[in-house]
Amino acid sequence: MAELDQPYRHFDRKQRKEFYDAVLITLDAATEYFHKYAGLAREMAAQEGNPKRKKELERIAEVCDWVPENPARNWWEALQSFWFMFSLSWMEHATFAIHFLGRVDQILYPFYKKTVEDEKKMTREDALELLECFLVKFNEPAWALNYEWSQWATGQGLAQTMVIGGQTREGRDACNEVTLLVLEAMEQLRLNQPEFAMRIWEGTPAKYLKKATELIRLGLGYPKFIGDRKGIQMSAKAYPDLTVEDWRQFAVAGCSEIGLPYITMDNGYESIALASKWMELVLSNGKCMVCGKQIGLATGDPRKFESMEQVKEAYRKQVFYWGEYMAKAEKVFKENQSQWYPAPFCSAFAEGPVDRGRDITRGGAWYTVYGFLLASIADAADSLGVIDKLFSVNIRLPGTS
Repeated sequence: MAELDQPYRHFDRKQRKEFYDAVLITLDAATEYFHKYAGLAREMAAQEGNPKRKKELERIAEVCDWVPENPARNWWEALQSFWFMFSLSWMEHATFAIHFLGRVDQILYPFYKKTVEDEKKMTREDALELLECFLVKFNEPAWALNYEWSQWATGQGLAQTMVIGGQTREGRDACNEVTLLVLEAMEQLRLNQPEFAMRIWEGTPAKYLKKATELIRLGLGYPKFIGDRKGIQMSAKAYPDLTVEDWRQFAVAGCSEIGLPYITMDNGYESIALASKWMELVLSNGKCMVCGKQIGLATGDPRKFESMEQVKEAYRKQVFYWGEYMAKAEKVFKENQSQWYPAPFCSAFAEGPVDRGRDITRGGAWYTVYGFLLASIADAADSLGVIDKLFSVNIRLPGTS
């Protein structure tokens, strides 16, 4: 803000100053929010008769008074700081946004090492219990879904994926004691949230893979395995100007979207389309078989198609028609979001916005990406495969010559 007053600054002063003011307002509000937790814990401690619980509440107050306003100094403070930052980020910008849960074992291990292994101020069992308390918190918030959405979006989880394992920036194995701790915690809790992925590569030690497969064998549905080789290739394509050391830092946003946290405004779930519905529109000349209306392109009477190439061309036209439709809708949505729904708190903790003086919803992050989801791709592919098979054996549709 001080720099804006310099004589060499001429452009965007008003917009940049408004952004910096918004950041400071949200940071002050966040600090007050943290201290309210500390105050409540002290009130509860004063009324608590159980000495053990009283001591816990006093400790909670001390932790909330310190983090995340100040840097975490131990395992407990790191977990509390992590949760506060995530919950406030989600309150402000309820989407994958820029702060993925990220590589939790890489983020938290230095604090575990200091508290449990080096200073021995906490046992492994106590550290595990605190981690489990931390993970339970992810099952408390819920989306308030509207009626249309709730008909197909089962559950109300936040769909945020924490990542363990993989490689370090230098290409060495990244598994550590927190990797194992997370696996044990998820095995004991057996909760739906947070979603949980393990990056694996040829250097992943057997003991971590064995533990992960034991969880899968229980039918828990996690961890999902993310192959490092393919993840790094995807990162290289998305961030071609960065280095392989950077690409190795990839994490998962939302369910399965690959990206680099803290520098990427990840609009990863912006619209969803049914690939099989486009197939239906090809076979009905653009008419919806549910409502009977002409909602797609009229790509021709399929009974007159004489080759598989005609079918594929009709499908391509439907794909591009609806793709353009989604892109136009996204443009309108994002323009309104940037005007009415900024995210100064999230912007404050990302790389790019403070340097540029621009909110993440207005292109402040170093990278901004968009995700259009395609459902039922396998059904569409199966349908095309069947039609191709019928053409190959020269079977004609009813009513054709």
